[in-house]
Amino acid sequence: MKKFILRKREDWRHVVEAISSQLEPNMVITLSGPLGAGKTTFVQALAEALGSKVRPRSPSFALIRSYKLKNALGIYTLVHADAYRIESHDDGAVYGLDEYLEGQGNLLVIEWPERLGGWLRSYTGKRMQIKIELEPDSEIRRVTVSP
Repeated sequence: MKKFILRKREDWRHVVEAISSQLEPNMVITLSGPLGAGKTTFVQALAEALGSKVRPRSPSFALIRSYKLKNALGIYTLVHADAYRIESHDDGAVYGLDEYLEGQGNLLVIEWPERLGGWLRSYTGKRMQIKIELEPDSEIRRVTVSP
């Protein structure tokens, strides 16, 4: 388990640097935290570090966005999913999340994974969990990364 205290937006790159050696194709990263915690900001830092030429946007209304990458890790596509609007714990299958993990070289990052409990429990591949907590009346974020 790794813990970070982030004081500014640019600090997300330290989190990305710390986890980059653990990233593998076809793994899932889950991002938990309240609205405005920095989940999409993390995805932006991750995409930049993995060679995306496009800055990710929140997939809230699209549910899923994907970004082409260029890096030496064998991860060619970052798939960014936002489960906030998903109604059922098993809707991950409905939205085709399994298919993204069948493709070669995909990295699936899921915001609001609590809404996909059933689907996530059935996933047996490599996973990393990132939990973001906001300090009250502050811009400070406490980030915990678990394998």
